[in-house]
Order: sequence, then C-alpha cells, then structure tokens
Amino acid sequence: LYPQDDKIAAAGVRGLAILGRLDEAIESGRRVIVEHPGSVHVWTALAYARMEKGEHLPLADVPPEMAGESRVLSLLCWSAINAGEHRLASELGQKLLADPNVTLSDKFTALTAAIGWAAEDPVARDHGFIEREAEAALRVAVTALEPRVDNLWRSQSVATLPANASNLCFAYYLLDRFDDVIALCAEASAHMQLTPRLISLKLVTFRSMERVDDLLELAHQHVNEIEPSALLPVADVAASCGNVELVRRLAARDVPEGTDGHCLRSIGALVAIALWNAGKREPALKEAEAIEWAPDSGLGASIIAARLFVLAGEHATANARMDQVLEVLGERGTVDTRLMAADCLYFLNRYREAAQLYKPYCQTGYSSILHSRLLRSYVESGQRAKARALLDSLPVGWTDDDGIRETAIALAQRAADWPKL
Repeated sequence: LYPQDDKIAAAGVRGLAILGRLDEAIESGRRVIVEHPGSVHVWTALAYARMEKGEHLPLADVPPEMAGESRVLSLLCWSAINAGEHRLASELGQKLLADPNVTLSDKFTALTAAIGWAAEDPVARDHGFIEREAEAALRVAVTALEPRVDNLWRSQSVATLPANASNLCFAYYLLDRFDDVIALCAEASAHMQLTPRLISLKLVTFRSMERVDDLLELAHQHVNEIEPSALLPVADVAASCGNVELVRRLAARDVPEGTDGHCLRSIGALVAIALWNAGKREPALKEAEAIEWAPDSGLGASIIAARLFVLAGEHATANARMDQVLEVLGERGTVDTRLMAADCLYFLNRYREAAQLYKPYCQTGYSSILHSRLLRSYVESGQRAKARALLDSLPVGWTDDDGIRETAIALAQRAADWPKL
C-alpha cells in the first residue's frame, strides 16, 4: 500500500467522514484533491463528506472528464434530491439508468429521483395529471426494476428492503398501475411485515379501484398503522358508507395535528356525514351543528359541516358556513381546504366562486375531475368565453369523459353553436 495512491488517499477521507469528523474529512479532501486532480475516488470521497455536512453539490463543481461517471452521477443525483431540485435529480437518474452496467442501488436512486419529480405537485399527483415528462421518466425508472422477483425480492438487504418496496409501490400508484400495487403488497407479505407506508398505499389504491369493502376491512385491521396523509381519504370513504365506528376510530388516532396535511378536526367532522349515510338524520344534524367555527384550525371541519347541510337541504345554513370560510380562506387555506371549499360551493350552485378556486389548479393541456367541474362552473355562471377557451385547451380524447362531454353539449346548446354541437 502506498500513501500516494489516490485510492488510499480517498479511503482516508471517507473514513473520516464515516466517523463523523466531517470538517477534517473536507479539509483532508481538499488537500488531497490538489495532489490527485483527476481522481474519481478522491472527488467522490470529498463530495460524500460535503453532502454529509449538508452542502449542495453544483454541477459546475464536477470536472468535465468525470461528468459521465456513475459514482459521480449518483452523488449529484442525491444532492439534487436533498435540495428539492426534482427535475434535475430525475435527469441525472435517467443518465444513471442509461449505463449498461447500472447497479441495483443506482436503479433505486433513479426511482427515488423520478418519484420526487412526479409527486412534486400534490394536486397534479392526486388528480391524475402529472407532468408528462415526469411521468415518462417514472415509467423508465420502474421498468428498470422489473421483473420484481430479480430486482426487488432477491437482491435486497434487510435494511433497504422496506423503503425500496414502498418506493416502487408508490411509483405504481402514481402511474395508476393499481393491480401492481396490490400484487407487490401481497409479495411483500412473504418477505416482511407490511409497513405503514405499504398499508396506506394499499388503502388509497382500493379507494381508486372502488374496492370499498376491501378498504374498510383493511382499515379496521390496521387503523393504528395508517399514515397521517391517508387518514382523511380513508375516513371519507368510511363516511360515505355510513361506517360511523371506523370514522370515530380514525378521528381518535394519536397523530400530531397538521402532519402531512392531516387534520383531526376534519376527520372528526366526517362523523356527521357517516351518521347521515347511516340513515340517522337528526344525530347527523346535531353533530354538524356542534362543529364550532375555528378559523385557525377548523376550516376543513366547517366545510364538511356545510356539506352535511347541503345533503340535508338546509342550503341557507350551508351558505352561511361557507361565507365564514371564504372570509379567511385566502390567508389561511391550504390547497386541500381550497379544493374542499370549491367542491362545496359547486354543490351549492355558487359556480362563479367555485370557478375562482378551481382555476389555479387546472393545468392547460390536461383533463381531470377538476377541469370538468371548472368547465361546468364556467357554463353555469354564464362565463361562456372562458368555458370555450378551457374546452379548446383540453387534450385529445376529452370526449371520453362523460362529465366534460355533457357540459360541452350544454355549452354548445346555450351558445347556439350547432357546428360545435
């Protein structure tokens, strides 16, 4: 072993970093790289220490002759992921996948990066209009990990398997490959105990597949393991089925308020909807009336109370609730509460106000339930020019959407646009 060897020098830098002596590692790395300016081993060891210290690695820091090295690309990819630069991270991940000798570790790095980009916009993620380039990158990353029997189940350490299985499962969910979500969860059961992440993904997948009975059964079995971000969607399904017991159990979960957009008050408010759907009108109204106005923490709960009053035909009470919400929504509303408010206004026939809330979340060139309701809101509020512009911006195939097609027909009839009709 020779001290002047670049691999030995790099090992010394990495050893200091592993010991947590990051300042020493970085100082040593900067000194050694002067002696070995073209060494990938030294550069990556220094880069690793810098990342552990919390530094970001700009692309400009990479010597041109190293730019295509997989070890360098992997570090740059993780640095971009940590910095929230999701598009850049995904682009670097795709370069990793282009290497014919790509390692399994780098495949999962590329998957993590692609997921970050695809899930970057929560509205697009939840309503099925992920940016097309991001979706394409995610498909490439997923394909690189198939078949699962070779890439997931046979080549995993105990430490990394749960996270990697969860990431691949989430990727399937984002791509609407719901059968693969269920299949992966079944396979996972043979290798490990299902994690809260996998349980939650399975639940929201059952919701998307309208497998309500399966969702309710699984939720009852694992009510204390459901991730906070999945609690409200699961509770909403339970409420729609009149399953009061499950909604109450979900509302009683000991979860920090605000975690992942979670709101215990909103879930508790769904008890009123559950009671209504269980055929208990008076208890449902009583429950809704008991929901106090709390602008700092209860916008979602107030909107759900308004939903109940809409169901009960008490529109004056529902409108009064929504007037309170709209007064503070601009400064305190999250994306979720804004869309909840938009839906409630929509069902109250307050279409002009609903349109104002839907519009910021309806990307041009895509089609979703949000686009359908925005179009209907424009038509019903007499905003025909905006309705026509939205219709013209929809992608090819929008006529397959029953809601959009029916609204488009109504628009053409009202405008006497017989060629369009």
